[in-house]
Amino acid sequence: MVATAGASADIKPTDRVFVSDYLPGDLACQRADLVICNGGSPTTHQALAAGKPVIGVPANLDQHLNMMEVTREGAGVTVLTEHCHGKRLGDAMRTALGDAELKRNAERLAAEFKKYDSSALFGRFVGEAIAARRSAATLSESR
Repeated sequence: MVATAGASADIKPTDRVFVSDYLPGDLACQRADLVICNGGSPTTHQALAAGKPVIGVPANLDQHLNMMEVTREGAGVTVLTEHCHGKRLGDAMRTALGDAELKRNAERLAAEFKKYDSSALFGRFVGEAIAARRSAATLSESR
């Protein structure tokens, strides 16, 4: 699958390649064997939550830092943009698809992600912040 984010792509669909302007990342990652992206946290999180290894081609600092951690966890491979060309990316894909340890590590991280209900944690955080703000306002009014 290839998502073009609305940009025109010279990629032609085949029986093994689906091209679209937009794909829901979480659903695309669930169907993929391997996720290739810019190494940013949204797509790498979707990939790892689905237990899929990542090849990241980072272009800016936050993507580099994110992929440094994904690589350190053994769940992905970083290909530097200055070294990224068809052969290098193809080699990285073949290596990643044949590496059972990358897959195991991605699945391990998916299991870790499932332990945390981020929506509930965020809701609790917002509730605590609102309560603290109200408490501070009440304290200020009583002076």
